[in-house]
Amino acid sequence: MFVRAGCKRRARTSRVGRSRSGARSRSIPVIGPVDSVPMPRGIRVNGWRRVLGSACALGVLGFSVIGCGNGGGTDPQTGTAVSSTALPPAPTGFDPCSGVMRPVLDSEQLHNQENADSNGSGGTQWRGCQWVQSDGYSVSIRTTNITLPMIRQNSGFKVADQQVIGGRSALTYHESDAADLRHGCLLNVELKQGSLQFSLDNPASNRRTGNMDTCDIAKTLAAKVVPLIPTSA
Repeated sequence: MFVRAGCKRRARTSRVGRSRSGARSRSIPVIGPVDSVPMPRGIRVNGWRRVLGSACALGVLGFSVIGCGNGGGTDPQTGTAVSSTALPPAPTGFDPCSGVMRPVLDSEQLHNQENADSNGSGGTQWRGCQWVQSDGYSVSIRTTNITLPMIRQNSGFKVADQQVIGGRSALTYHESDAADLRHGCLLNVELKQGSLQFSLDNPASNRRTGNMDTCDIAKTLAAKVVPLIPTSA
């Protein structure tokens, strides 16, 4: 995730409420700002901090020299003036929170929808919602202006698989030093000027899905969602 270089923030926990069936609430994982919702197992904040630090120093991610804050100003590491980021906003051609998702949510028995919008330093954005499956996995699905090349260039993450889903490039990845690769997964699908991010948490204690590979669940879910994305997005 992108965070302000040189700053330390305390992560706040956002939890999905108890379902009507009485299922226990769980945190929803995402890659986003530190002060949004928590990461899946094996995903920590230092991965995006590394790539942001490199971008601030070198401007290597394909956009202009960025300030390590939301509006330019002074680089807290060097004390020199820097310009605002040239990142475009998160893609708006597909809304994961809209009613078009209902058939997918019903088929996966996902409920307790909550908004998961957030903004990060450097102009990064995430727009979407989060859900939980009773006795199963939890997921956030959000559009972001983080592109697939930006993920590949981030040495803090290791790409596990690259594939095409519904005619769009996609990849799954974890933090480079993660030990448990089965119970958390990040999957991003290419959009114009960004991507659609699926972030899943699936502890082994989950009776319904805890014995399943979480990236397999993510790919199955993405295969249902991607056909709903307009071709123009």
